[in-house]
Amino acid sequence: MRKYQQSLTCFSSAPETPGAIEVKSVDSRSAVLDWQREHRGYLDGFYLETVPPEGEMIQPKRSTDKQREVAGLEPGKKYTVKVHSTAYGLLSFRPSERSIITLPEAPLGDLVVISRDPVNVTLSWTPPDGEATMYQILYYPTDSDARKLKELSINSTITLTNLAPGTEYNFEIETISNGLHSEGAIYDPIATPPQAIDDLVVIEKDFTSVSIGWTHPNAEKVKFVVDYSPNSRKSWPLGPFIITDTLAAVDGLEPGQTYTFSVYAVANNVESEAKKIKVKLPVPESPSQVEVTNVGHTDFEITWESPYEDATYTIDVLSVSGGHVDNFPISTSELGYHVTGLEQGEIYSVTVSTVLDGYKTDKTAMQVETYATTTDTMLFVSNSEIGMDIIGATMDTFSSFVTSSINEEQSIARSESPVSLQAASLLSIDVEPEPYHISNDKYAVLSVTITAKPSVLAPSKLNQFFKDWNNDDSDTEYFFGPIDTDLNECKMRNVCSANSKCIDKRILYTCVCNEGYLDKTNEATIQSGVQIEGQVCLADLEDNCVNTDWKFQRQGYVVVRRKMPDLAEFSICFKMTLNSVKLQGTIFSYRHEESKLLMYQNKNRLIINSNGNEMYEIASYFEQDVEYFICLSANDESIKFMVNGETMQSLKPENSVKLIGGGKVQVSHDSECNRKCERTRGDLDARIEDFTIWNEAKTSEQLRNFAEGDCLTNGVMTLEEEATQTLGPILDRPQQESVDDLFHNLVIPTLVPTGAGDFANLATRRWTTPASLIQHQPINSIIATEPPPIWRGEDSESEETIDLAEAPRPNFRPAPLPDVQVSIDSLINTPVAPIHGGDLTGLKTHCHPDNMTIVAEKSLIDEYEEKYGALALSDPSCGRRTQGSFNHQIIVVE
Repeated sequence: MRKYQQSLTCFSSAPETPGAIEVKSVDSRSAVLDWQREHRGYLDGFYLETVPPEGEMIQPKRSTDKQREVAGLEPGKKYTVKVHSTAYGLLSFRPSERSIITLPEAPLGDLVVISRDPVNVTLSWTPPDGEATMYQILYYPTDSDARKLKELSINSTITLTNLAPGTEYNFEIETISNGLHSEGAIYDPIATPPQAIDDLVVIEKDFTSVSIGWTHPNAEKVKFVVDYSPNSRKSWPLGPFIITDTLAAVDGLEPGQTYTFSVYAVANNVESEAKKIKVKLPVPESPSQVEVTNVGHTDFEITWESPYEDATYTIDVLSVSGGHVDNFPISTSELGYHVTGLEQGEIYSVTVSTVLDGYKTDKTAMQVETYATTTDTMLFVSNSEIGMDIIGATMDTFSSFVTSSINEEQSIARSESPVSLQAASLLSIDVEPEPYHISNDKYAVLSVTITAKPSVLAPSKLNQFFKDWNNDDSDTEYFFGPIDTDLNECKMRNVCSANSKCIDKRILYTCVCNEGYLDKTNEATIQSGVQIEGQVCLADLEDNCVNTDWKFQRQGYVVVRRKMPDLAEFSICFKMTLNSVKLQGTIFSYRHEESKLLMYQNKNRLIINSNGNEMYEIASYFEQDVEYFICLSANDESIKFMVNGETMQSLKPENSVKLIGGGKVQVSHDSECNRKCERTRGDLDARIEDFTIWNEAKTSEQLRNFAEGDCLTNGVMTLEEEATQTLGPILDRPQQESVDDLFHNLVIPTLVPTGAGDFANLATRRWTTPASLIQHQPINSIIATEPPPIWRGEDSESEETIDLAEAPRPNFRPAPLPDVQVSIDSLINTPVAPIHGGDLTGLKTHCHPDNMTIVAEKSLIDEYEEKYGALALSDPSCGRRTQGSFNHQIIVVE
């Protein structure tokens, strides 16, 4: 038999349930609980819990004490409290339970008025912490012991109705939660607005004051606030103002102004709805029956009517061209005024206004024109066969017609106008015995005297009167002027050419072309105005050459205004400097009837076409910022194309090179090149200088000399400014880089050479150098040496055509010049023998690869400029015409 060891375990029983719970005290945030029944058995203490589990248990001094405080509860909330006994870590089988409700709290903050009218008010308040089932609102008038009225609201807002208008109420609000009421929150009294006024009307008004009235059901219990706009310091009383009556008056207002009056009742500092009314004040009448009488040369009279005996009147006179007349405006109490101190022949605006009670009425305005007596010199176009005596008789008859016509019309208008006239109109014309000639036209010189209002009769109106008298409906102008015989037109704007001198005359002025220029006015088209000699002065190419300098860009081009003459043979030369990396576009063109002369770029070829005879040059040979002297010489035996004095191409023409005159030369444009053609060629971007056409085929030597600076006279066409017209988009049009300037060949006296060779018959270009711009500085001694010759390539006189692809190509540019110094005796472009006693050893030239400096003694410069004007110096031996970029300066030494 097995033996089992028996084990015995002792179990303690659960502690006894606590006694019934009593609530000793409760407020909105805490409660004190008690359970006093004797407890049997061992006891560790008590365990409390709340449902919902909120709050904090305040621990007693002894854990076995039978009373606890629960804090941190929410106001107005229902809780269940459970209490367990504890012994040996065990809880009682059942707890003691008790429900408690915390007291609700009163609403927080102030009572806010959301809206109100005389019988209704909407209020809002801030809900308290905790739970609130609803609110009880108690209210009653403050001025009586009436019973309190009650209203309930489940929200923190309420609208109370059927209140008494203009009454102040006390308010008290309690919070209700779980059947309990909080203490009441007592607020400051709140009043309802009084009723608005009724029957607001204007009782009386005048220029400056208004009286208004209204009704109110409780007028004895309220006050009234009156306001108006616009307000001003001049009005009284200033708005807004308070009164107890139902009538109000405001004075000091502005006549003609529209005012808005508003009135509202006030009780217990609460305003009623405002009622408004607009009032427009009347204004005094402006003067009536205004008349202007007795108009003279410098004065007139003005009268008017008015219904006011205590008014004053303001008269103002303004000149249409000059503002206020002196001493105006003026004030008068009379019904008329004599205006004096006016100018003859002026138009005036005269105004009259009434001033009453500080108010100025609208102005009554009229225009008045004074008479003027003028005597002017005018021109009358005359037939060359008619004498001045016949013109004089014609003017007498014409003057009588004009005078009688105007005075008759004024007599009719006088009866219908408030402006009456004092003077009568008069026209008198005297004819000088000798005619006046302008170009090929003949004019009679007239002395025209007019007494009239300028708007009726003035020199500018004589043409129309003359046509009316002569039954002429053409556009012909017979009278010209008036002419200011004391005016020096030469000191003002005139039509003289820039290459001419203006000479003032009594009637007009004349223009005399400067030396070296010819009058080409008759060959030009004058757009408007009088044509006089010297309007167009162009260089006399028979004895001179002319420097021109044009910059071409984008789509701009130049058209020569003068028509090309017939040319059996010709030469064309110019200097070209590319501003772009490659040559492109049309350089020049001439097309007329069967004639065609073109020079343009196409597909890396520079094409020259003379009536179908074509030659080519490689376009890429021309480099940017390098000066090239280009010449084309053509006759029926040979066409030569030269660059920098070298013959680059020559051709025996198959077709005649003759150019039929009548067309116009264009530079940087071909009139028959369409858009596709223009896009293919591109736009010329270059500087073109000294463009000249001759009516003969110059020899290679002549063209080489021109490239070196020689003047080849007898040109037929240049690009002078006055002979050209720039076209194309405005921003693209060619611009002149410098003004046109003449130059010519000079014969220099042969002097003893000083190392630079014989400079007799040396050609020079002209630079004008005013003495005031010359820099004065010392210079070192000069060592004279002989400059080396410049290689120019072989001249091709052969008629054989050379294949470009196989022909050896010379460089367009000459070999670089060494830094040399050259002493010269004279490069002055006038005879120099009388200067400085014939001793010109004070002139020296310094040549460098990129500049030329001429040194001259100051005494020589001063003597020259005193006799001849501005000095011009240059030395062609420095290679200026064959170098790319070259500077030129003059230094004067003592």
